[in-house]
Amino acid sequence: MKKIRYLIFLPIASLMFLNMDCNKNDECEVITQAPQEFLDYWFFPVGSWWVYKNQDGEFDTVTCTIRESNFYTPDDANGLIPCLYYYICYYKHSNKHYFPDTGMYNTHKIQGVSSNNGIYWNLLASNSNNYYYFEYFFKYPFNIRDTIDYLKIGSDKYLSIIEGNDSFTINNNKIYDVVRIFHFNDKLEAKDYRKYIWIGINIGIIKVQYSFGDFWELLDYKINK
Repeated sequence: MKKIRYLIFLPIASLMFLNMDCNKNDECEVITQAPQEFLDYWFFPVGSWWVYKNQDGEFDTVTCTIRESNFYTPDDANGLIPCLYYYICYYKHSNKHYFPDTGMYNTHKIQGVSSNNGIYWNLLASNSNNYYYFEYFFKYPFNIRDTIDYLKIGSDKYLSIIEGNDSFTINNNKIYDVVRIFHFNDKLEAKDYRKYIWIGINIGIIKVQYSFGDFWELLDYKINK
């Protein structure tokens, strides 16, 4: 029986100097925000959508349903870094065959958070299905050949490598400087967990190519203002 594979967005983790918000509140002298270019890869307005087609000719429309950003004050940080924004987007799939609509099972989440007091920004895309729970992780700006070792479960280790830049054509428009990321489990026998992900600024995920040949590729999209 053919295995069903899951497409997960998007999008992005980062290493960058800070943007400082001029706003203050009673408990935060300065509130640190993520670099805008980091957010432009994945933090899209609610209602934005992307249409994908896979190797079998099936379609999936992915829609941004929730977008959140906030920060913790020193009193409610609970061990996290205070006065530093975090960002979350939730996305819903239309294809119920590949993404069954059972509770959260056809929803995935992208979360951008910072560490080291705002110097490093990390992005993790995840899905409620256990097998593909941690879908990808990377840093920004994209440094070619960077290897990010971000998750270990038992003896399994999950990594991402920034491999380079490619170009795509979408709706007769040439898209340049699309970042190619290789995401994998470090065990040779875990071939099903190896895939390439292509991400474009102000677009999001353009293509996901799995090691066993399946793929999802972007046909059309609309980013809400």
